[in-house]
Amino acid sequence: MNKLHERLVQPPDTPESNRYYLIDIDTQDDGKVILAKGNPDTASNVSTYVPGTTADLASFNDEVDRADLMNRAAIQAGGGSVSTVTWLGYDAPDAIQNAASESYADGGKQSFDNFQQGLRESHQGQPSHNIAIGHSYGTTLIGHAARDGHLPVDDMVLIASPGVGVDRASQLHMPPDHVFSTTADKDVIQLTNFPRSPSGEGLPIDPLGPSPTDPEFGGKVFTSARGTTALGELELPSIDAHGEYWTRDNPALASVGKIMAGRQP
Repeated sequence: MNKLHERLVQPPDTPESNRYYLIDIDTQDDGKVILAKGNPDTASNVSTYVPGTTADLASFNDEVDRADLMNRAAIQAGGGSVSTVTWLGYDAPDAIQNAASESYADGGKQSFDNFQQGLRESHQGQPSHNIAIGHSYGTTLIGHAARDGHLPVDDMVLIASPGVGVDRASQLHMPPDHVFSTTADKDVIQLTNFPRSPSGEGLPIDPLGPSPTDPEFGGKVFTSARGTTALGELELPSIDAHGEYWTRDNPALASVGKIMAGRQP
């Protein structure tokens, strides 16, 4: 709460594009927070970033740091008027073992859909270019919201996804060439990707779906850095690689910025 307060204490002359806007906060249980950098009611390019497993009020400022880096990348890509919302409006899984369940995505999908509808209704002037960006389990929530409704976004960015609840991009009710994804070669999340099946036959859990980077998924894939490996010379996939998409030398960050700016990565 103190760290969040520090962000919100801003000089009166702070430009609208650099100002933080606290949209919602709930301190019950793990906490829920929605914070925008730049005014989403007036910006031409409005992105909503949904974090994944372990995200809560205590770690929220780390997620805002990631959103700020994407916001800057969008401006550098020629996005002009940009607003980036960090949306923790759902109860994210507390640990990796919880993230195998679709229940967290199902519990938050309607709230996310409602928020996107609200962004459209409250926007002033010409309709904005809206983008949904998810990392890890955040992609699962976005996928469920799009699959079970008609998410009013123009582009979708799926970073390090364990699966989005469908086997094909076309099942997300938006043109497949507007569904972008990336996963580092050494990201441990790849070990979770299997095709969906009604009963999870032969598997200990019902899978969340294949990786959106799978060619058969049908979306557009952009490049990420290889990622840190585990156990030295064995070069095994690592948990570290799962959080390295926002380092300045990772081409994924620049690509996300281009998509946020309405350009091709």
